[in-house]
Amino acid sequence: MKKGIIIGFYRKLLAAALIIPLMIGGSSPLFAAESHDLEGSPQEANAKASRIQLEYLDRGIVSAPTSEGIFLSWRLLADEVTGYSGKGLTGPIFHVYRDGAKIAVVENSTNYLDPSGTSSSTYYVSAVIDGKEVDQSADSAPWSSPYYDLKLQKPAAGMTPAGEPYTYSANDASIGDVDGDGQYEFFVKWDPSNSKDVSQIGYTGNTYIDCYTLEGTLLYRIDLGVNIRSGAHYTQFMVYDFDGDGKAEMMLKTAPGTKILRYDPAGNMTSQRYITLLPEDVKAGYSNQDDYRLSKDGYYEHMVSLFMNWHQHEEVASGHWPATLEESFGMEKKYSYPLSRTDAESLVDDFMDRYAPQRSARNNLRAFEGFIVEGPEYLSVFEGATGKELETIRYKPGRHDDGLMWGDYAMARIEPGNRVDRFLAAVAYLDGVQPYAVFARGYYTRSTLVSYQWDGKHLKEHWYVDSGWTPMTNPFNDSPHGRDGTDAVFGTLTTQGAHSLSAADVDGDGKQEIVYGSATIDHDGTLLYSSMDVLPPQNADPGTVARLGHGDAMHVTDIDPDRPGLEIFMVHEGGTYAPYGYSLRDAATGELLYGGYTGKDTGRGMIGDIDPDQRGLET
Repeated sequence: MKKGIIIGFYRKLLAAALIIPLMIGGSSPLFAAESHDLEGSPQEANAKASRIQLEYLDRGIVSAPTSEGIFLSWRLLADEVTGYSGKGLTGPIFHVYRDGAKIAVVENSTNYLDPSGTSSSTYYVSAVIDGKEVDQSADSAPWSSPYYDLKLQKPAAGMTPAGEPYTYSANDASIGDVDGDGQYEFFVKWDPSNSKDVSQIGYTGNTYIDCYTLEGTLLYRIDLGVNIRSGAHYTQFMVYDFDGDGKAEMMLKTAPGTKILRYDPAGNMTSQRYITLLPEDVKAGYSNQDDYRLSKDGYYEHMVSLFMNWHQHEEVASGHWPATLEESFGMEKKYSYPLSRTDAESLVDDFMDRYAPQRSARNNLRAFEGFIVEGPEYLSVFEGATGKELETIRYKPGRHDDGLMWGDYAMARIEPGNRVDRFLAAVAYLDGVQPYAVFARGYYTRSTLVSYQWDGKHLKEHWYVDSGWTPMTNPFNDSPHGRDGTDAVFGTLTTQGAHSLSAADVDGDGKQEIVYGSATIDHDGTLLYSSMDVLPPQNADPGTVARLGHGDAMHVTDIDPDRPGLEIFMVHEGGTYAPYGYSLRDAATGELLYGGYTGKDTGRGMIGDIDPDQRGLET
């Protein structure tokens, strides 16, 4: 197996990894950490962990009926961890009580099955430290079924501007303690039935995010408005206690028209309030009543404007792109520039009716509608308990255009608004102490990431990563994939991103990195590495060094316990232009450990302990 060719900064490997659960509780701050050197004394491990700002959570005891009795589960709090054994973390023993009487002593576990329990039983547990019971949990009555049914308030159905009806279903979810009582509240994203992938044409309904108590009380609803398209790649909402006050906030991308709806305990709406537009946007005439969704006619006008101003485009003026659209489309030059409206319309007609369809039968640009390609884009912070807007700033970076410079017109399938609107996000302990929010835009061509700290009042940018644009000789017919971006430091990030990113301490320094697909950004915003290898003989261009490339699924953890550090398993979709269809690599260096060439888009991949007789996880 060939050794991977790595571009970036190498760090030495440290000892075996172990992740302490991010759980804390009690009335005082308790902390935990991801650590690679817990082989020291428990006191040393706890001292290192005590720096980390995490959540304030209670014991979290729950009880649920099973066919064999009542099953109990509760949290091990971070400051209770004393070390680890071959069976997992070690900590205090627990006394389990049913109806006030002690029924069990549990060691090295936070689960218990009570075969004599009934639906009318009441339970609590107490940790035992130095022979004394401490931190008695709240009482827990068994659920009525083995699962908990959280009651939701479904948004009303709607109608698109094209006259298409849609309804809603619950989609993504998150959790956070919004009021500081040590218990989680639930954040639920509602997707309309016409939710779209970014490559799909058509209008979508609004996206909503609700906040519920465990009892099913709707506290508030964030209506993202008509200027945030609905789909899997558009809205990543980060829920976490970013400022350490014991109460979670929520951060996400917003736009003019986003508003907060508040409700009383009976479910009646009591108020609605739009987010605050930036002063320069208000001065420029933008408002919360604006609708930037493109109709079919609107997109046609958008293209006419683009063509009329072709001579002024930055890449045309610099000589990087053809001076005429005729040259871009492989036609003989017959128009004078700047184009008149009549000539621009003639070229748009030719582009939509001849050029685009001959490149792919899927290119039906006459039907292109529903996308948002202009208007302000924001990043907003909301108070977790009330939905109150705490701050709104400009989303970085902005879209710049409808995807032309992102390569959305350059492939056989012309997909305006596709690569430009690919978003990712994560929460990461970049300094090893406090959580930061990380937001990313783009991962096929230009790739960007920006991290923020929230101090309770303002967002402070921590670092910004940008690959720069992927150079193209012709934005209408020149694949941008697999090329370095224009940035001298981060140019190799292009084409390396995945449909998700992960935060993990890959180099054992106590600070988390961002695993960005086939590349990794160090905790300080520098490039740790960008993984590449040589294309095999059966590939389209054998012997060429190429990126491991984009993929749809990725897993980061200690997959192989017999080697130091973490590993990354990923599948890749580059087909005959990628070294592998799947790969396992060293998380600290990006070096290939094993992989297989598939010659096709390998779309899915998983890890798991499939064979208990073999150490570690299977891929």
